[in-house]
Amino acid sequence: MSAVVNFALRGLQIFFAIVILGLSGHLVASQAYGGAPSVTNYEVFLGIWLIVVSIVGIVASRIELLAGPIGVGLEALTILFTFAGGTAMAAKLGVHSCSCSAVNQTCAYLVNNVVINGGKDQHGAVDPNTNRVQRCREAQADTAFIWFAFATFCATFALAFLSWRRGGIK
Repeated sequence: MSAVVNFALRGLQIFFAIVILGLSGHLVASQAYGGAPSVTNYEVFLGIWLIVVSIVGIVASRIELLAGPIGVGLEALTILFTFAGGTAMAAKLGVHSCSCSAVNQTCAYLVNNVVINGGKDQHGAVDPNTNRVQRCREAQADTAFIWFAFATFCATFALAFLSWRRGGIK
């Protein structure tokens, strides 16, 4: 695989992973009641995993052992993890607007979505001080960056697989 293309894609992967980790970490940290939803915790794991695999991919450009089946396997596993994370987060969020501008609108989507509402207390009430519009936008951005990362890992998987099939690092 071309070193320039590899480093450019790995740089994008690390950038996307840091954004994913930051957004999902903030969603976990700003949970008002109870623990964060499992999908949000998974996104934190995913951000860390993506950083590690991206760094391994950079190292693999210099170490033959990591460039072969081990590297290709890590890339494939990462594609699976990223696909699962992107799909799970998109399914939990649904397709909704984050805005709630009508005066008498109850904003039921923002209140009832477990990722967005910040948790409910023992009486089933949400924290009135939680900025659910901000949490909604963060969750949507997190989902988008997961899919961007998925695309870059598909590209590096294809390049790593082709390089491995041709006989290793060139």
